[in-house]
Amino acid sequence: MGDLKLIAENNIISEVTEVEIWETHCHTSEVSGCGKSTGAEMAKAYAKAGYTGIVITDHFEINTFRDCCPYENPQDMVKWYLSGSQAAKEAAVCKVLWGIELRFTENTNDYLVYGLTEEQLVALCRDHVFEWGIKQFSHYAKQRGILLFQAHPFRNGMMVNRPELLYGIEIFNGHPNHDSRNQMAQWWAEHYGLARISGSDAHHINLIATGGIMTDKTIQTMEDFCQVISETKTKLLMK
Repeated sequence: MGDLKLIAENNIISEVTEVEIWETHCHTSEVSGCGKSTGAEMAKAYAKAGYTGIVITDHFEINTFRDCCPYENPQDMVKWYLSGSQAAKEAAVCKVLWGIELRFTENTNDYLVYGLTEEQLVALCRDHVFEWGIKQFSHYAKQRGILLFQAHPFRNGMMVNRPELLYGIEIFNGHPNHDSRNQMAQWWAEHYGLARISGSDAHHINLIATGGIMTDKTIQTMEDFCQVISETKTKLLMK
């Protein structure tokens, strides 16, 4: 896994004998136009790197569906959208869950969203969620217990949102081709009491395993994953 550093809530690292290591932010070439490796390839690479599981967060935005998706029916759109994570699951080498990296038409901000169901995705496509904006979606997420994190909020081109609209922010983004100003993101989260998450933002098998989380809990479902990232004692991985 390389030279990974761990940070805890109090900046003290405690020894954990049995752990699960999870990626929180990665993409597949089946869906994300910028993805360079298939879901199966990503799953195999992460398993080889020692990760227990991955959460695939392909781009969920209007351009993804306009440029890449051959379908217009919301149910078919969602089935296509989940094809990358389905391919990763079928590789059967590590645990696989899915979230989304959501973008609205109001600006170029990206949001990592965890806890949606397939049925909710279909309804969101039908309701033109990309036109909602962060305020409307924040209200939607809070009502349903869905976790909403702003991804790489201090990267060029981003607009930092009011803290009350978010559940948390991605304080470490491991994408090597962007300056995400991770230290600033970490300070912001601590200052405003926001939940924190770390992710590799991997688009290629050669650029994986720079971030993620470590937990002594067993994660089997998205509900389990959301519970773990809600806990302040969950350790974050940063390379």
